[in-house]
Amino acid sequence: MRNLLVDTDILIDFLRGKTAAKEFLMSALPDGVIYCSTITVAEIYAGMKDPEREKTSRLIDSLNVVDVTREIATALSPQRLLRCGLCLPPEMENITRCRTSKRKSLF
Repeated sequence: MRNLLVDTDILIDFLRGKTAAKEFLMSALPDGVIYCSTITVAEIYAGMKDPEREKTSRLIDSLNVVDVTREIATALSPQRLLRCGLCLPPEMENITRCRTSKRKSLF
């Protein structure tokens, strides 16, 4: 099982039809789970144009959206969460955090 926590830029690439993003996300399925944060959802909707609404909503509806608490927002990793006495839900224990940056792109 491959669980992924994805950031905004990966989802934007997927919505724009970039092959690498599609293949990357599909690699987690059918036995893995794809997560994103509520902040990612807000960022996606903030940059969305009206004609993109339906496609964007379908994508977001297909993901497991994680609420961001202050503890989660300030944690650097699942290991740090555990050291702080916080626990991830069992289905999130083996998550690979995935994001790209302007310096180093996965795609």
